[in-house]
Amino acid sequence: MKLTNMTIEKMCKITEKQSFDRKSAKIEATAIATPVIAFANADGGVLAVGIEDNGEITGIDEYMKNVNEILRAPFDYCRPSVMVETEVIPCKDSKGRENHILLIKIPQSSELHANHRDEVFL
Repeated sequence: MKLTNMTIEKMCKITEKQSFDRKSAKIEATAIATPVIAFANADGGVLAVGIEDNGEITGIDEYMKNVNEILRAPFDYCRPSVMVETEVIPCKDSKGRENHILLIKIPQSSELHANHRDEVFL
């Protein structure tokens, strides 16, 4: 199932907003919990992992160990856990190499979520 109707080009150029955010695949797994919680506590949203804040595509392929930790973040660093959907989509990175972007769709939740330090975000 396709998680967003946005093209990769649009994901790189669109202004990050209440329902969309870009994150580097180098981000700490604990830090990814903040936007996951904020989206779950608001109207939901999509995280594109492998696109830098400036829109540069760096992809996820070289960071798979960290990506695996990022995928655990909604369960390990969110209280209660946030149920997410994921999709890996092929792309060309900024160096012209075949790579991938990880999309994480966070639905709106009926519960109030906090991080492992009991901080709540909207």
